[in-house]
Amino acid sequence: MASAEDGTATESTKLFEDPGERSDVILKIKEGEKVDVLSKDGRWLRVRVRGRTGWVMRTAIEVEEEAVPRNTRRRPFVEGRSTGRGWTGGTEDDRVGGDAVDDDGGGGDDGGGDDDDGGDDRGRGRGGDDGGGDDDDGGDDDGGSTSRPRVKVMAKKVSLYTDREERDDVAATVRRGDVLFLEREDDGWYLVETADGDSGWLKASQVETTDDGGEDGPSRPGKRVIVGTAQLGVKLLGSRLTTAGGANAVPDNYVLGSSAATLSIGGELWYPYGKDYLLGGELSYAGSKAVPGLTYMGVNTGVTIHDLDLRAVAAYDLKKANGMMPMARLGYHYENFAIANVSNVMSNPAKIPSEIFRGPTLGAALEIPRLTPKIGLRVGLDALLFASKRVQTKNLEDGASPKSKAYWLGAGATYVWKNGMAFVGNYELTYSTTDFGAPLATSQRGHTGTGSARKDVNHGVTIGVNRLF
Repeated sequence: MASAEDGTATESTKLFEDPGERSDVILKIKEGEKVDVLSKDGRWLRVRVRGRTGWVMRTAIEVEEEAVPRNTRRRPFVEGRSTGRGWTGGTEDDRVGGDAVDDDGGGGDDGGGDDDDGGDDRGRGRGGDDGGGDDDDGGDDDGGSTSRPRVKVMAKKVSLYTDREERDDVAATVRRGDVLFLEREDDGWYLVETADGDSGWLKASQVETTDDGGEDGPSRPGKRVIVGTAQLGVKLLGSRLTTAGGANAVPDNYVLGSSAATLSIGGELWYPYGKDYLLGGELSYAGSKAVPGLTYMGVNTGVTIHDLDLRAVAAYDLKKANGMMPMARLGYHYENFAIANVSNVMSNPAKIPSEIFRGPTLGAALEIPRLTPKIGLRVGLDALLFASKRVQTKNLEDGASPKSKAYWLGAGATYVWKNGMAFVGNYELTYSTTDFGAPLATSQRGHTGTGSARKDVNHGVTIGVNRLF
């Protein structure tokens, strides 16, 4: 690619996405603002200004006759080093012209002088001068942002095509970890620009959107990720209690069910560990209110359920373009099944006890965050198989020695709405069994058989939003 030329706007004008005044406007250029002229096409100039690249009418830009030669290369000079300049604190020996400025000198971007590069600060900052140069980040009257959207290459090696239909002319080749500037999205394809200024098309599934690494290169290791979620939904409650040798009626044998409104909130925290692993934690709470409640003898008994789950998670990055990661989970589950006015026989004629159920959980999950450019999936299974404890309301116990097991099967999908935000939908099947053992003589439940057991099956569906912090 030829060296960029310095130019100055002779009048206020607009930076267009493509040649032609009907193209989308990226931002407005002020009179006297410096630009980098990258190429010419008829009466249009392709320029870079304030970290954005687009097209402007040639009559609005005065190009300097003798531009200072400048090496615009932004690739690493030493293998393994980020393309972001300044990591080692010194200038490169092969920098010439406009780039040949010592870090301690007065021509850099940290000072208050004019930026001779016209605001092309990739590799030294976030899309503009740090000092008082000509770049005016607040001067975009058209609402355009000076922070360009970026994507990170996830595939091992990707070709950028000048024409996505023909795919016979390769503009450039990029590799896993490279960060590119996203110019446009169209039908599963991204038009991107490299740090060298090469533009081309690639499949959206070959990259992921990123906020890391600024505009100067691949994201740096050690970045933590926090995800918050809030969801609303409905839960269908089902319970069947059986008593060996008991009467075929309440309280020995019966089936109960109700629907419940659910509010779910939670969060995830992730840290990279080495090159291939992520370690993190999850905390979630779900509150459910039965509507209308459990019905017996014409009375609706109110039920409120509180579920709290805490998990430690380890994930292995398979280095696939879709981001697939298997996960192992170790957690603790706490559940409070609360009956309204539990001791009042008028409000609770079936004498159903409140319960606390808790214990350690083991689980596994598989996450595919980029099944398509917009859609991600996750499935998971957790189980509580040992050291469980179920405690019922005193004097309303179903048995003397309850032993429980529980399983949670979940599936979820995300749809990327905008940067850092996504719509999310989840389904969860809860299946638990409890053997209560022989009845207690002090219990008012009134079981007449030799032992009771219960099976609970709940179905929950929620939708909401995820927020990346």
